[in-house]
Amino acid sequence: MGCDIHAFVEIKKGGDWECLKEPLFKLDEYDRNATGTTHTIQPFKFRNYGLFGFLANVRNYSCIPPIAARRGMPESPGTEIAREYERYRHSFSWLSANELLSFNYDASFEDRRDMNGNSDTLPEGQGVIVTYREFLGSRFFDDLEAIRRLGEPTNVRLVFASIVNRGKNYGMERTGRQRC
Repeated sequence: MGCDIHAFVEIKKGGDWECLKEPLFKLDEYDRNATGTTHTIQPFKFRNYGLFGFLANVRNYSCIPPIAARRGMPESPGTEIAREYERYRHSFSWLSANELLSFNYDASFEDRRDMNGNSDTLPEGQGVIVTYREFLGSRFFDDLEAIRRLGEPTNVRLVFASIVNRGKNYGMERTGRQRC
């Protein structure tokens, strides 16, 4: 059973938050073939459990320190975000573009994911030291650059939810497999 993060960008216009409507974020080959399009309105639309750990501490097999604790729904969500919340009703969080853009991606941490075909976490001291930049990869930074170009970072935010394919949330804190 896979997990995805549904992420949306909201921009504050005239005091109200509105969901980005222009497809700015590149799709991977699988999604391009499935949808017949090359871009989407959803940033980070690729399955990467390391990214999920960084954004939401979900499926955090690597024990990457998350950028922030989960916050739930943002205040005054736009219509599209409110609709997504009604659909899933859990696991929502958000980050300002300012938080994403000012984070020190050159800092390092111990990546403790066991890459031997399972989804376990290695004991502390047995992982590999990497920077956030190396760990998150170029696709993350391509989408982050598109977010940066949207305007004043205090008026742009990323709203996201972790969704298991069957519509249930099995965050790592519930499965007992995380050892961070």
